[in-house]
Amino acid sequence: LKEMYSVEQMKVVKMAYQLNDKCINPQPIEKSNVSLAASVFSESTRNGMQYYVENGYSQWEGTSNFLNLKGKWWGPSKGKHKPDINSEPITDDNYQSIAEFFKKITLWLNEWKSSGKTGFSTETFKNFQHTSETFPLLVKLLLEEKQLEYILSGKIQSDFIEKRFGRYRQLSGANYFATERLIIEAVKAIRVKSPI
Repeated sequence: LKEMYSVEQMKVVKMAYQLNDKCINPQPIEKSNVSLAASVFSESTRNGMQYYVENGYSQWEGTSNFLNLKGKWWGPSKGKHKPDINSEPITDDNYQSIAEFFKKITLWLNEWKSSGKTGFSTETFKNFQHTSETFPLLVKLLLEEKQLEYILSGKIQSDFIEKRFGRYRQLSGANYFATERLIIEAVKAIRVKSPI
């Protein structure tokens, strides 16, 4: 990605137009920024990488494959960003293919973990693996036991929780690594400010 970003720096028309310096070189606190991650795995970045692979940069094929895999994973599991074919409603008709895809991802992640290769932080890897294992189970539960006609996967996300903890961090002096005591004080401050 850094090489592609560097190649595109001086071009007027950029294939991966959503990439910027913050995506490529994030500050520690920005590494958990969802919008930056969405830019890295965006359709324009994936298409840009594929374009360069087909036009003289074949050494980037592994990165292109990974971006496409992650983009396909992101669609049904997150589904809230720009809609594409991967974020269609999940129904009984397409559940099996989605479950198969996540099963393959889980097997691939287990192989990756046992190989000892690096790439993700421990937390990111665990979240990737956990979501890949549990998402199909949640969908199956909602379709079969709760008898939902379809599922909009973008509605299954943690933005409310992230917003709440973001507020706690802001009330703790914009401290990303707020202690338990600071969180408790922030909760008390929110309760005092909330209407009765």
